Amino acid sequence: MSTPIDIKFAPTYELINSLHTYLCRIWHKRIDLGADWHAGVRDRLSPGFRSHLDASELRPEWRFVYLLAHLYPGRGGPASFLDWLEELSPGDMYELLAPRLPAVTGDLAGLQQWLAGLLRPWYEQYFAGFDQDMLVRLEQAAGQHRALLGTLPPAELAEELTNGLRFEEDGGIRQLVLTPQYHFQPGNVFYLYGGGLLLCQYPADLHAPQPDDGPSPPLYRTLRSLGERSRLRILRYVSGGPRSFTDILRHVGLSKGITHEHISNLRCAGLLRAHVVGENVTVFSLRSSAVIRLQEQLLSYVEGDADNSHDV
Repeated sequence: MSTPIDIKFAPTYELINSLHTYLCRIWHKRIDLGADWHAGVRDRLSPGFRSHLDASELRPEWRFVYLLAHLYPGRGGPASFLDWLEELSPGDMYELLAPRLPAVTGDLAGLQQWLAGLLRPWYEQYFAGFDQDMLVRLEQAAGQHRALLGTLPPAELAEELTNGLRFEEDGGIRQLVLTPQYHFQPGNVFYLYGGGLLLCQYPADLHAPQPDDGPSPPLYRTLRSLGERSRLRILRYVSGGPRSFTDILRHVGLSKGITHEHISNLRCAGLLRAHVVGENVTVFSLRSSAVIRLQEQLLSYVEGDADNSHDV
């Protein structure tokens, strides 16, 4: 992929990412915030909104909200974005979305009400009280990563920042916009829109201070991912070249669900490279650099270096 990269951040993106994390229930046991985060936040919500979220899911139309955040013409924070979203007419929404979503049709007024009905109370009951220092750190991370533009080929830099996504040349990407995110770590959220615009929310590797002298979440995640025989077999297998999910499934001889879980653990640890064409992961390969980095991070930790986090 030779497509130029743009790196940007605005608190509105983290507002969206935080709600995405809450609604993406299959990821609650994988996020660095821990499975207890969902329960703790749920207890703080009003009974009515809690029930509304319990009955909600990430519909396919969820991709629209990231595009709207990207297209937002104002410079204000999440509250201003929500005001703008609620004031859009169906015609305004169509004019904004159609160039990037050519097939957009249907009840745009209903779409607007659905998005605003989720985001407004989420902002008021959760995000308005979110740690402002973390938002500052995300802005700083975007600046630090922006300074890396041009130091590596675009595909390699994108892989480093996303902890293993390799966007392939034939994926139709013409514009890649990366945004650091906190809530959904270590996952990535990405959507491809018309005109080759790909918006990707990537893990910023930012974490709250650890309560003891334990390892950082990324280091612990990586070490934990290796504590299973089948995962080591997968790493050995993909070291011979890119392999599809079906290839790996046949090699390990396990069920689809268990194999998918093993691959997800290795992906979250950054040990597997996921080759992406469009919005689809086609094959996986070994990230040898991550294996080498693990040795360095582990040695740094056991020798007492407090900073054993991943830096590009």
